[in-house]
Amino acid sequence: MLAGETPSEACRLAGFSTTGPLKTIQSRMPDIMDRAGLTDIVLIENYLKPLLEARMVKSFKTTQEITDFELDESGKVIGKTETKKLIIEEREYADNTTRLGALNLAGRFKGLLNMKTGEEMDESREPQQVNVQIVHIGA
Repeated sequence: MLAGETPSEACRLAGFSTTGPLKTIQSRMPDIMDRAGLTDIVLIENYLKPLLEARMVKSFKTTQEITDFELDESGKVIGKTETKKLIIEEREYADNTTRLGALNLAGRFKGLLNMKTGEEMDESREPQQVNVQIVHIGA
């Protein structure tokens, strides 16, 4: 939004109706996303579903002491060498933080959770306010 412009004026400059800029944006957004290739099916199959199976890798570092014995022909120990070796181990885990975020997002998409608070929706009322910032660059 340009400095000093009202939201209605910014909408007018951006080519939107000033009688209901939010409604205009809300009504056009699904079509814009579909034309950009972000259909509901694409979003769910390619982005949301993989997040529900997210994995993470954690690395652990430890030092291992190795002792090599030098033996003579009879098997008697005639020398020993001790070395330390750095061991890096990786383990894969379920990324539950990402999975929980994806479930939360899916709940919001389906209308099961309040978009703003993430709490369960009270079916008797709708969200009261949606904030939109419109940025128009150019003439």
